[in-house]
Amino acid sequence: MPKSFFLFICCVFTLLKPCIGFAWAFTEDFKQGFYWGSLPISFGKFVSSPADGELLSRLTDEAQQEWENQVGQEIWSVTPSYSTNAPGGNHIRWSNNFAAETGYDPNTTLAVTVRHASGTYFSKVEIILNGGNSALRSNTNNMLKKTILHELGHTVGLDHSQQYSIMGANLSGVSSLTFDDSQGINSAIDEIQYRQQIGYVSPLASESG
Repeated sequence: MPKSFFLFICCVFTLLKPCIGFAWAFTEDFKQGFYWGSLPISFGKFVSSPADGELLSRLTDEAQQEWENQVGQEIWSVTPSYSTNAPGGNHIRWSNNFAAETGYDPNTTLAVTVRHASGTYFSKVEIILNGGNSALRSNTNNMLKKTILHELGHTVGLDHSQQYSIMGANLSGVSSLTFDDSQGINSAIDEIQYRQQIGYVSPLASESG
């Protein structure tokens, strides 16, 4: 009987000095064999207030393009505009009650990426932004753009890097993708495509009884 997995990746950005050490990494679920069954990943942008729509939409598009320039192919099929309807499917959105909704401290957490899997495949991904952080919401010092870049990396299976990079766990002066990020995304896409080609099934994808 296929199991359903609900996997949380918490991205806690701080103003600590970044660590220089190990490079990019895959998330635990990706290493355990869960992956996207097809690319690109359909992806929507949702806001409760139209006042938030233009900025979120533009920065999401910019972040998508920056990642895809690293691999030379489409990774996400992002809707051209934002929606104010109830979110469904793969999407990015603001949360106005971040602590209650995610269980994470809004004083230290900028965003959370939630990946769902059914069988061996990821079935849904959701990026939840901390709507109570005014600096994030207004993109002060490019904070929102960097956060979206970071969270999009998580959607395909990239974990935190200990390099000075977008995928580093701490908010830093890095405002665009680094060589470490490029290596990570290319490795993730190569692995996804390889698993798709051979029809790989995670050993954790099903259980009997």
